[in-house]
Amino acid sequence: MAIYSIVFFLIISQIGMKASRVLVTLYAIELGADSFIVGILISLYGFFPLFLAVYAGKTSDRFGFRYPIFWGQAGVALGLLIPYLFPRILSLFVSASIIGAAFIFCQISFHNLIGSLGTAGERTRNYSIMSLGASTSGFIAPLIAGFSIDHFGHTATYLYLFIFTLAAGLSILTCFKDVAPRSPQAEKHVKKNTADLLKNKPLRQILITSGIVIAGVDLFAFYFPIYGHSIGFSASLIGIILSLYAAAAFVIRVIMPAIVKKYHEETVLTASLMLSGTTFLLFPLFKNAAALSLTAFILGLGLGCGQPLAIMLTYNRAPVGRSGEALGMRITVNKFIQISVPIIFGSIGNIFGLFPVFWTNAVLLMGSGYIGRKSKNKESKATS
Repeated sequence: MAIYSIVFFLIISQIGMKASRVLVTLYAIELGADSFIVGILISLYGFFPLFLAVYAGKTSDRFGFRYPIFWGQAGVALGLLIPYLFPRILSLFVSASIIGAAFIFCQISFHNLIGSLGTAGERTRNYSIMSLGASTSGFIAPLIAGFSIDHFGHTATYLYLFIFTLAAGLSILTCFKDVAPRSPQAEKHVKKNTADLLKNKPLRQILITSGIVIAGVDLFAFYFPIYGHSIGFSASLIGIILSLYAAAAFVIRVIMPAIVKKYHEETVLTASLMLSGTTFLLFPLFKNAAALSLTAFILGLGLGCGQPLAIMLTYNRAPVGRSGEALGMRITVNKFIQISVPIIFGSIGNIFGLFPVFWTNAVLLMGSGYIGRKSKNKESKATS
C-alpha cells in the first residue's frame, strides 16, 4: 500500500481522538467542572499509555498492524460512545481513560508500519509525510469538534465522532489486507526483557533525545502564553505567535527529506537541537512582538524537525523484530517526560521566575545536541 494511502488512514484514525480532547474540555466546563478537573481529564489521555506503550509495540511486532489499529479504533469509538449514553462528569473520566489507552495501539502500529515501508533511504520521506498527516488531523479535528458542538451540542458530537471512528476502524480492517502481517523476527524476542533495549547505547541516546524534544514542545506551548501575558501581549497576539511556530514546523517537515538526504539524519537532528536550544535562550531577552515572532518561527523549524527524526532514528536503531517495542519505549519515555517536566519546571518557575525555565530547557536541548555530535564524531573515527 502506498505511503499516501496509509497516511490518509492515519489522518482519519486520529480525528476522533484529537476532536475528543477539545470536546471533553468544553463538555466538562458545561457540566460545571473547574480547571483542576479539566486538567485531570486531559492528563488521563496520557496516563495509561505510559504503562501500555511498550506492550502495544510488542503487539504490533508480533501480530502486525491491521488488527492492533482496528481494535485501537474500536476502543476509541467505545470511549466516545460512553458520554453519549451516560451524560455526566464521571463518564468523561471513563471516556478519556479508554480513549487514551486504546489510541496508543493505533499510534505505535502506524509508526511501526510507516517505518517498515520501502528502503532505509525512503524512511525519512515517509516519516516526514506522516508528520504532515498528523499536523493535518490536528488542524481538522478541532474544527469538526467546534462546529459540531455549536450546531448539535456536546452529546450529539460524541455520537457523531463514535460513528466516524468506528467507520474509520472498519475501513482500515478492510483496506489493510495487503499490508505485511508482522515482523518475521518478532517471535524470537517474545520472552526478552524490554529493559534489554536500554543496553543499546545508540537507541538509549535517541530515546532520551526524543524526550528532551517533547519537553521543549510542551514547555513552549505551556510557558510562552504565560510569558506573553506577563509582558502585556493580547490573547490574539499570543495565538498568532503560536501559529507561526506551528507553520514553521509544517514547512520544515515538507523540506526535511531533501535536507536529510544532503546532510544525514544524525547531523540534521543535532543541528535542530542546537538551534532549538539557542532560541530558548533568546526568548526571555525579547519583549518585542516582531522579534518574538521570528524566534518562535525559528524554534518551530528546530523542534518541528526533531520530532519525526526522533521517530525515524528510534526505528533505525531498534533490533530487528523489535521496532514496535522500541517505538513503544519511546512513547513511554515521552509520556513520563510530559507528566514530570511540567511539575519540575513549574516549581522552578514559581521559585525563580520564567527566565530559568527557558534557559534550563535550552541547556537540555543544546547538551543533547552536543552529546549527539560527540557520539557521531567517535563513530566516524572508529570507522575511518
